[in-house]
Amino acid sequence: MISLAVLSCALAAPAAGAAISWNAAYFNDAGLSAGDYGKFQSTINTALNYYSTKFQSPNAVTVNIEFHAGTTGLGTTNSYSNTITYAAYRSALASTGTSANDATVLSTLPGTAANPVNGNTDMDLSLPLLRALGFSEGNLAVPWDASVDLNVGLMTLDRSGAMIPGSYDLLQVTYHELNEVMGFLTALNGVPNSPVTVPSGPIQTADLFRFSAPGVRTFTSDPNQPAYFSINNGVTLLANYNVSDGGDRQDFNGSPSPSVQDAFSTPDIRLNNGLAEETFLDAIGYNVAPSAVPEPSTFAMLGLGGVFLVIARRRRGNQ
Repeated sequence: MISLAVLSCALAAPAAGAAISWNAAYFNDAGLSAGDYGKFQSTINTALNYYSTKFQSPNAVTVNIEFHAGTTGLGTTNSYSNTITYAAYRSALASTGTSANDATVLSTLPGTAANPVNGNTDMDLSLPLLRALGFSEGNLAVPWDASVDLNVGLMTLDRSGAMIPGSYDLLQVTYHELNEVMGFLTALNGVPNSPVTVPSGPIQTADLFRFSAPGVRTFTSDPNQPAYFSINNGVTLLANYNVSDGGDRQDFNGSPSPSVQDAFSTPDIRLNNGLAEETFLDAIGYNVAPSAVPEPSTFAMLGLGGVFLVIARRRRGNQ
């Protein structure tokens, strides 16, 4: 069964901001009852409306996306990306940033041809982020920007009542996957722990904010090398990254507290995007809507030229 919906939340925005819209298709691969399938779609719509309300895009962007009520894993996102130069990306951040976070990020990114992480001159960005920043490289002839599979058999489908004991919150997992669709990615995914490797190809957004100490960037598959998310050159730790190939390396490791973007989800809790997730999306090129009401805090790559299919896996288990 397939259901189609177009969600467009028009915002009362200043000239610097435009609406983020969603062209969403829903698939009932798991054979949910009509009532449960309705809950599935309603919860996802809640998540989509959050992004359209909380954030603005420097340029109007519609995200083309599929959601599958699935039966494997916990959450999986398959998404397309494309490359631009690091210099072009930094220039776009400089011309579209509106927040103090944006100014902080720019102060830590050198205005050079080579990126400050591994010296490559290119970056690999999600299609929605490319279009949000005005890059034609985001306009690929592909069927969708992303396809998200959610294992509904492991989940409580809405927040209208108590959670099913031992289950995971659908809204929380959907937030996690949508953060990746928006551009929450690293070039370290798919790189084995051993031998220890420092990838030399194009980096991704999370790699610009990966530190092991103040002023010390880290970009390695070494599982013994701690890494944390920071936008001010490593001075402030916002979340610790997962450093093992057992989970996505742009994800967090559950400290200093559980969060939506943890690599390993915990059952029986309900979380919304918090400070770390919202700061990340602000830092990579989206803008926080002035009128937004804050939410309560609570890969293997297949290359074809400069185009990549990114597979981000959400694994089940306790951190």
